[in-house]
Amino acid sequence: TIAVDSTGEFITAKTAQGKLTVWEMATGVPVSSVPFAEPLRVLTTGAEAGQVFTAGNSGAVEWNMRERQEKRRFACRTSCELEQLLYLEQDRLLVGLNNANESVQWSIDKPRKQARPVPNPTLVSGEGAPQLVRSPVGPLLLTATKEGVVKLHRWAAD
Repeated sequence: TIAVDSTGEFITAKTAQGKLTVWEMATGVPVSSVPFAEPLRVLTTGAEAGQVFTAGNSGAVEWNMRERQEKRRFACRTSCELEQLLYLEQDRLLVGLNNANESVQWSIDKPRKQARPVPNPTLVSGEGAPQLVRSPVGPLLLTATKEGVVKLHRWAAD
């Protein structure tokens, strides 16, 4: 997984060794490498310069790459095992999806609240793994059938 921050100042990647590595885009020089106690599963960037969110099995972490430090944690009540992570700037939400078609969301303004995976009722059995994407009309879940038909499902915050 690779992500570029909103300003283009940093590029962040999940390495094969389970570390989060950050490079300064202008120079190509690594500026930080963060090891994780649990497997780093996925990452995404936020709206602020140097803002990166990572997720493991127990929740998500917000990082400030300019200061090279952890900013805050977002916990799950049970194991999240997130496969996708997306920051929704307009709603100020961090949203994740796991392989069981469950979604998890945290308010950026209330990071201490624990989240728990919630089944997505909009998904139909037999459809492929969903992809959460930003769009001009708000967040969407995309799924594909075995026949190759792509379906769009509006995703709504709780």
